[in-house]
Amino acid sequence: MGWPELVSAPTPPFAIEDCRANQAIAIYNSGAPLAKTHIFTANLTAICEWDGSQWTLLGRLQNPNHYPYEHADVLMTTFEGNLLVGGVFQSVVGSAATVLVNNLALWDGSQWQAFGSSLGGSFDPDSPTEVNDLYLSPYGLFVVGNFTTAGGKESLGFGRWAPASRNFVVNTQGVTVFGLADGITYQFPAGSFSQVAVFSHTDLAPGQTPPLNSIQAAVSALATHNLRSTGIFFQDSATYQAGGGPATLLKPVTLTIPYTDLQVFGFPAAMLGLYSWNGSQWVREPTSTVQLDQHTVTASPDHLGIFALLAEPKVNFLPALFR
Repeated sequence: MGWPELVSAPTPPFAIEDCRANQAIAIYNSGAPLAKTHIFTANLTAICEWDGSQWTLLGRLQNPNHYPYEHADVLMTTFEGNLLVGGVFQSVVGSAATVLVNNLALWDGSQWQAFGSSLGGSFDPDSPTEVNDLYLSPYGLFVVGNFTTAGGKESLGFGRWAPASRNFVVNTQGVTVFGLADGITYQFPAGSFSQVAVFSHTDLAPGQTPPLNSIQAAVSALATHNLRSTGIFFQDSATYQAGGGPATLLKPVTLTIPYTDLQVFGFPAAMLGLYSWNGSQWVREPTSTVQLDQHTVTASPDHLGIFALLAEPKVNFLPALFR
């Protein structure tokens, strides 16, 4: 096995001298044989692209706070065919508009946009919010830097991003699905579907789900039941790859759902369970178990639909004493 063929580009003309790279370089190839290779460069605050025939200035990074190292540690990587840029900046000035991006910017081939929800805070009071490293893996994009929140959630210098909705092919031999934004893992056994299916997992916001107080608990007609939310809601569906019709799940699929201490604040984690919405009420999956040492809940539902990780606090009644 030898080294891959090196790709090079001519020195940028004086008019766009900022395209001379000394900060970061990213190379993207569409994957087709002999396809055009794109080289992206970062120098100071400029992001440029070499498309095989000419240089183009894509945009300039800006930070209104004017930190002396505003342009330091500009990082780039290709993400699902797009260019992702991280560093110490709050906006990108493109040819069409200035876009607020807060340390993470994505170039989709025609315009700049913010990547996911913004980063915020700084655990180093003498330094600004910044991105120091970007790492792509099957589990999503990992971001390392000087920040305390990511996507509005507590995240001290380390965050993981994955799409809220993803599709996976499930063949008749079974498959393990991971890399979801909520960290859930699915284990589909062989024969889960009668033929190859496309499985879809979508994170749901609490406002997109049925009300939690609609469950009709059968434990005791006298007890008051009130489900507690962890904020984990999602919807699963599947279609056959051939024809696109709705796919029927033939065997239970095992889900492993991680949770954090913050998500179970105010009630014991041992009360957690996977619940599904049956059209009129939340119903606990009977196979739900909690692994307290691993901070996970596992369950093996035999159907698809809307699910949530919930807890049902127990209500204890003391005997009444009469004199």
